[in-house]
Amino acid sequence: ECRPARPGAEGGPPRVPEACDRAVVTQAPEMLLTARNQARTTLANLAAIADGLAPIRGPKHLVFVSGGLRFDQELLFEFTSFAERAALAGVVLHVVHADQAATDSSTARRAVTSAFGGRDMAEGLTAIAGSTGGAYFHGVGTASGVFDRIATAVVNTYQLALETTAADSSAGVRDVKVSVL
Repeated sequence: ECRPARPGAEGGPPRVPEACDRAVVTQAPEMLLTARNQARTTLANLAAIADGLAPIRGPKHLVFVSGGLRFDQELLFEFTSFAERAALAGVVLHVVHADQAATDSSTARRAVTSAFGGRDMAEGLTAIAGSTGGAYFHGVGTASGVFDRIATAVVNTYQLALETTAADSSAGVRDVKVSVL
C-alpha cells in the first residue's frame, strides 16, 4: 500500500510519504467495517427485492451488476438469510462483477485499494450467485458477451406444470407423456 521511503535530507532518516506506516494501520479496520456494512446493506436490499417478487408465480431471474461484495464469517447470517428468501421467492440471481484491473503494463500509476469492490471482493458475489442457482460472470469491457449468455440462459428455460382435480386423486396412477416440437 505504501510508496517506498525516500532518502532523508542530508543523510537523515528516510521519509515515508503521507505517514503511510501509521495510516495503513488506522485505515485497514475502517475499510473492513465499511465493506461489511456495504455487504449487509446490499444483501438486505436484494432480499427485499426477492420478497417483493415472491407473490409473482413462476421463475424470476435477476441480473446484479456489482464492483464486489465482502464475504467473511461475520456476514454468514446475512448471506444465509438472503439465500433462503431468494429460494422462497423462486429468484435466481445472475451476477456480473464489473471490475477492471487497477493497473496494467501500460500504466505506471499506483493501485488504490477500495473497501467497496475489486477483485478481492469476488467471493461474496460468487456466494450469492451460487446460493440461488445463478451464475457468476466477470465483466470485462462492455461485458456484452456476458449479457448474451445470461439472456440465453433465461430464455431457454422451460417449466412444466400439471394441474389435477379432486377426481384425479381417486383414479390411481396415470401416465403422462410430454413431447416437444
